[in-house]
Parts: sequence; structure tokens; C-alpha cells
Amino acid sequence: VIEIEDLLSLIWAAFLLLGMLVSLAWLLLRQFRLRKPPPTIERHSPLLSKRNTFIMLLVVQVTSNVLDPTSSKIMLDIAGNKKLLMGDIVFYTLITIASIYAVFVQSTSVNQSLFVPAMGAATVILNNLTGIIIWNDYRTVKSWSGYFLVLAMLLIGNLIMGLVSNGKGSCKILAYGGECNDAGHIETSGDVGDLNTELLAEYDDDQRRADTESIPKLFESEST
Repeated sequence: VIEIEDLLSLIWAAFLLLGMLVSLAWLLLRQFRLRKPPPTIERHSPLLSKRNTFIMLLVVQVTSNVLDPTSSKIMLDIAGNKKLLMGDIVFYTLITIASIYAVFVQSTSVNQSLFVPAMGAATVILNNLTGIIIWNDYRTVKSWSGYFLVLAMLLIGNLIMGLVSNGKGSCKILAYGGECNDAGHIETSGDVGDLNTELLAEYDDDQRRADTESIPKLFESEST
């Protein structure tokens, strides 16, 4: 008889695997569509939407990141069963391939300053849920307040990383005693101190200009 905990574990694992496979298939189909000659590519095809690409990449990356350690840990529990072990090795290989392919697509298809923090936050949340549902972490948690505070700290860290990656965040951190204008550039006023002066001198102007550009409007409609 399958216990409720085992049933929930199987359902959750199947949910993660299905999400990874569907989003991976979507990305492969998108790549196939992009290989067509430019005149035959549908400009408004959902496959070429930046928003959909962002979401599907996020699903592939997060689910593979969560399933990877789970698959590795399972190997220790099924080491005595050759058939299950071989199946898990195939499963682990599939996860690795999906993750590597997603990294290649990610490098040229999405804004990294938005994607990386989003992926980090989603991975942290799903990892916690997987630990509770599959590995019964709730049995060993001694302080739920501490558990959720650490989770909140990690999520806030991802949020800060996202803010720093865009212009306003970089400007505010580097400005210290100065001010940030609407364009995200530093305007010093008065004595901003030696530390601020050294930072501004060392910070490459071209990189600062790139960092302080406004974030691309990821979810705006495709231009015709």
C-alpha cells in the first residue's frame, strides 16, 4: 500500500519532470522554427515571443536545478537495484542535457539581469518545497521561524542582485554622497569623499553607461 507521503512525492516529482520536458520541447521547437529562412518566420509566433522564451527557459532551468540533486540522492537509496539505478542514470543524463541546452539558449535569448535573479528565487522556493514534499524535511526542522527567515533572506538577496544589475541600482550603490538622475547617471554634489571618488575613477565609463541604461521592456509587444 502506497502511503500518502510517497504518493505526494511521486506526484511532485512527476510534476517537475513534466514541466521540464514540456518546456524543453518548446525550446527545441523554437530553435527549429528559427532555422527557417527569415521570410518564412512568423513575426508574431508564440514560439518567438520573448516573454514565452523567458518563462520556458525559467521552467527548464529551475526544474532541472531541483531535480538534479534529487536524482543524485536517489542513487544512494537504490544502489542495490540495477534496473532502478540504470533508470535513474538515464534520468540524470536527461536532466543534465536539458540544463546545458537551456544555458546555451539563455545566453542569447533573455536579459540576464532579470533572468538570473528570477531563476535563483524560483530555484530556492522549489528546492524548499521539494525538500518538504519528497525528502520530508519538515521532520527535522526545529525552528520554522528560522527556516522561513533564511528563505526570506535568500529571496531578498536575489531581489537586491536584480536591482544592482539594472541602472538605478548600480547608480545608487556607486553614488554614495551623490545623486542619481532619471537616466541613472551619477550627479555628484559637494564633497562626496575619497571613497566615492576612487570608485567612480575605477569604474569603467562604458560599463557604467551600459549598466545604467533602462531595463529592456521584456513584456512589451513584439515590434512589427
